[in-house]
Amino acid sequence: VKRWTMRNTGNTTWTSANGYTWDYVSNERFGAAAHTELAAGTSVAPGSSYAWDVTMTAPSTPGTYRGYWRMNHSGSGLFGDNVWIEIVVVAGPAPDAGQRDTRRPDTAARDTAVRDTAARDTAARDTAARDTAAQPEAAVDGGGVGPGSDGGSGPGSDGGSPADGRTYDNVVMSGCACGAAGDVRSKGQALWLAVLLLLVTGSRLSSKRRR
Repeated sequence: VKRWTMRNTGNTTWTSANGYTWDYVSNERFGAAAHTELAAGTSVAPGSSYAWDVTMTAPSTPGTYRGYWRMNHSGSGLFGDNVWIEIVVVAGPAPDAGQRDTRRPDTAARDTAVRDTAARDTAARDTAARDTAAQPEAAVDGGGVGPGSDGGSGPGSDGGSPADGRTYDNVVMSGCACGAAGDVRSKGQALWLAVLLLLVTGSRLSSKRRR
């Protein structure tokens, strides 16, 4: 139902007996009556207003529709403002197609292949991460052999490399710096020999003095 409220700005009273009606003029009619009469016993004096109710039906086809209405007096014809109503009918949602895959078969196959490749790559990365985590961080005890700081041979911590040729992080290498230790032993033996020689020489000198 569409309602228009119209004001009587003239000098006569609107009544059904006087032939005052609310009339369809042009364009879309929306199934409404061509003439709408005042309710029985109703009069609209000058300066008063009246609400005209018109029953309508919207079209079923999507689109924009407009219809025009106007006051009518059977003795003098149409008068007053030419008013209108506009109805916009929009298309409803498409029927549910069961969420069918509307892509072409080759496109769907490529998408599936991409997903499978990504899954394999992820699995490979996870396997590599597990292998790395299982590898010991440090397990070298005196096995690295390389040039020491004094020219001898010693563990890789002073410039050499572990025996297996691999590089280790956080490796604690222990053992004897063989070259450096060999030099120390040689110097110690020479010192003991010098002391022994002095002792022998001193003993011989003392024996000669007593004689």
